Amino acid sequence: MFGRASFLYRIFSKMLFTIICIVYIFAMITYYIHYMPSHPCSDCNLKNLNHTIADLETQITDNRKLLNRLAASMIHFKQSHENTNKLSVNFTIIPLQQIAVLVIACNRPNAVKSLLQQLLKFRPCPKRYPIIVSQDCNDKATEKAIQAFHPHILHIKTNFKEEVQSNQADFIGYYRISRHYKWALKKVFDVLQYDNVIILEDDLSIAEDFFEYFAATLKILQADPTLFCVSAWNDNGKSFLIQNDPQLLHRSDFFPGLGWMMTRLLWEELKDKWPEGFWDDWLREADQRKDRACIRPEISRTAMTEYGKNGVSRSQFYENYLKQIKLNEKFIPFTQLDLRYLLKENYDKAMWNTINSLKEITSDELDHQHCSLQESVRIKYASNTEFQRIAAKLQLMEDFKHRIYIYNPSNALISLAFSGCVGLLFLVLGCALPIYNSWYPLFVIIFYILAPIPLTVASRVQDRVSAGGAASCQEFALFLTAGIIVSAFSLPIVLARSPAENPVIHWGACGFALAGNITCFFTIAAYFYIHREEDARYGLF
Repeated sequence: MFGRASFLYRIFSKMLFTIICIVYIFAMITYYIHYMPSHPCSDCNLKNLNHTIADLETQITDNRKLLNRLAASMIHFKQSHENTNKLSVNFTIIPLQQIAVLVIACNRPNAVKSLLQQLLKFRPCPKRYPIIVSQDCNDKATEKAIQAFHPHILHIKTNFKEEVQSNQADFIGYYRISRHYKWALKKVFDVLQYDNVIILEDDLSIAEDFFEYFAATLKILQADPTLFCVSAWNDNGKSFLIQNDPQLLHRSDFFPGLGWMMTRLLWEELKDKWPEGFWDDWLREADQRKDRACIRPEISRTAMTEYGKNGVSRSQFYENYLKQIKLNEKFIPFTQLDLRYLLKENYDKAMWNTINSLKEITSDELDHQHCSLQESVRIKYASNTEFQRIAAKLQLMEDFKHRIYIYNPSNALISLAFSGCVGLLFLVLGCALPIYNSWYPLFVIIFYILAPIPLTVASRVQDRVSAGGAASCQEFALFLTAGIIVSAFSLPIVLARSPAENPVIHWGACGFALAGNITCFFTIAAYFYIHREEDARYGLF
């Protein structure tokens, strides 16, 4: 209320001053007209008087324009005040809040230099947007590049004495990054005491309205408890996939990252359980997301630079994916726009109205489209496999990287390996024990090898055929797999019963073989059940 009263006081003061000036000007004009002495030879004085009157008329015109602007401001303020009272979420008028910008850097001096140049170029207010660069890796060239920007930025460095402990050497980079993130966020929130922070990695570039975007969405983020972050990135932001509307913003259930803002409230919630590795996939899990969403733009406000080729995970799809994400080129004054449509109750209602109004097509119908869709449609899918096929057709993001396996596969793999060893041990006992002394039961291993092949081939083929063809292919693969499994169980039984006078194997050996079959087939089925929805590059086949 104090802020509103102060605002009104300034406006009325200006109006009162303007009115006084106008009255004074009219009084001066009246004085010159009625009380100036006339003189037959006063041409010079008359000329000067005309100039004075002209100047006064100009001032009157200017003052009228000022008065009109003040009146317009009063009307705008009144409307804003009335609209604020109608909000379902309580917004409070508060002074501009600081938003710290945290840059995560390691050993790419040119990358961090390029990003800092852009940040300083587009930053509207140094006091409101302090820049902190957190450096890991102890790279001297990167340190020198960062220090060249003093005193415009704050440079902090990690001091880790030990290497991260992980039994996954191939993923060590992900564990280093997660440790660095936790250390840097703790510095920003707990030591430097900032309440809001934008996190950027050094291989990103930013749009001209980057700061404007985050300044406007901070208010929505703080007001709506169903939000937990604001991201500048659109995972499906390729130029041929987006709507050409730089003002358009969305709510997303998926955490995009790559230039995102969080508040102290979220940090207090996450800091004590921050993961040792793969922090971004961890943040996408249901236990962290808690049915909350992130705000993201239709057209990205960050883009991946060429330095991203050398990142921990991005080189694998930089050319085909990250490089193609379009960066916004038009400045949008977001702080002057009404963004209340992003509140959950408003957004969900509008979204479902739009979805329900669209024509529905099946994935099979999509497969027969020989060109890009020319109208808005909705497509239902029944499984992650079907979604991946649709996404591949439309060139959408199709990863399912939020699975726990991605960052911690060792426990499941160790359990499956142990189970498989137990199954093979049963087979060996059924063959090697002196009472049995027959190696025929080991032939069932051939069926263990053959069993996964039909379903594996079918999963690859169905991505290239229509929905009907995919279903037929899957059914045929299941038929072959069932036949292989039945054969594996039949073989030891047949060997134990024939010939009737002198069976090939003892019934005890048959029992061991059947126990081995049950254990090994359970192991194979469990493996495919756990990994059935993972990205192909993480699978075995």
